[in-house]
Amino acid sequence: MTETQTAAQEVPPKADVLITLAWRSMIEAVRKMPGLFVVAGVWMALIAIGDLIGGHMLAHFLPALGNRMGAMLVMMWGLLSVVLEALVLAPVAVAVHRLVLLKEISGGWRTRVWRFFGWSLVITMLTAIIASPIVLSDGYRGEWLAWIVFGPAAAVVTVRLLLLFPAVAVDASSDNWQDRLHSSWHQTRGHFWRLALAVAGAVALFVVPIMLLLGAATFATAFAGSIEFAGSFLVIEQVFLAAIRPITIALIAAVASWVYLWVLEHREFPAAGAQPVVSKPTSVP
Repeated sequence: MTETQTAAQEVPPKADVLITLAWRSMIEAVRKMPGLFVVAGVWMALIAIGDLIGGHMLAHFLPALGNRMGAMLVMMWGLLSVVLEALVLAPVAVAVHRLVLLKEISGGWRTRVWRFFGWSLVITMLTAIIASPIVLSDGYRGEWLAWIVFGPAAAVVTVRLLLLFPAVAVDASSDNWQDRLHSSWHQTRGHFWRLALAVAGAVALFVVPIMLLLGAATFATAFAGSIEFAGSFLVIEQVFLAAIRPITIALIAAVASWVYLWVLEHREFPAAGAQPVVSKPTSVP
């Protein structure tokens, strides 16, 4: 083996390689587990419809509640949607992780899926709690401020904890929850941009063309003079985008799985130092 080949193996795959691997894994997952994605897509569409109906009903009460109380009510409604979406998407993510890492076809609600759901919910709630003071302090305008201020922080946390989820999905041993968090945070140190670009690129290649097509269709409808139909088309667009969320989750899970697999083979990233490493998966069902 040459020095160049050895050096190449000492760094994780480049973003473009991870994107290619993620797409191949996503296509394989959809091909081998179509029912899982169809069911998840239907449930996501129903949640989106319920969210739209609930939001329309809330709009009638918000003026009488004031900015602060109204923002709190909107936030609580949003958290309910987040919980329901996490319930639907957890089996999809776990199935993709196990397909990439263990070559296993899985699905349904097992203990590992509940653990995965719990972790995803904890991290999501944590980000919501951190953002809530900004939202509540400035009413509805605070939501935009929250995205601007909190968005980058949420991205950093998500990427740095990327390896936590495949570890949970394959039942990797861990002493406690602090060790699991520390392992993921430690293993991704110095590689944020590589992983962030891989996740963003894999998802963008799927979502951006769809958004452009839907945007063009909406503009054409409005330009033709059918404003009412254009409004209805926007609702259909939101429901459709929710229905394809399982595909985006599969792409993100695939990126995380391939990075996690690299870590298992190399034990730790070069920038990590001599710290505890991510544990290998076990065969616990």
